[in-house]
Amino acid sequence: MLVLVESDPWDAEGTRLEALQERINDCVTFAVDGQMTRQFPATKGRRVITSIEYLAEPGPNEHRFFDSVREQLLEHGIELRLVALS
Repeated sequence: MLVLVESDPWDAEGTRLEALQERINDCVTFAVDGQMTRQFPATKGRRVITSIEYLAEPGPNEHRFFDSVREQLLEHGIELRLVALS
């Protein structure tokens, strides 16, 4: 499981989502290019899950973003989980 924690509030400008997209891309690259299994051999053949854990409740824009990300990750066999920390 790859965990990303969002402790700051979501912003109307979408800069938090842009930064999160970059972090998600890094996770996908880590998992898909084999780096994860090289670094952690026990993960070979296991399901990859990316968990985004957040403090501030996402709004409609964030939910649309997560829906899109979920579809993209599934193309790589990666599951997306959203977890509220509050």
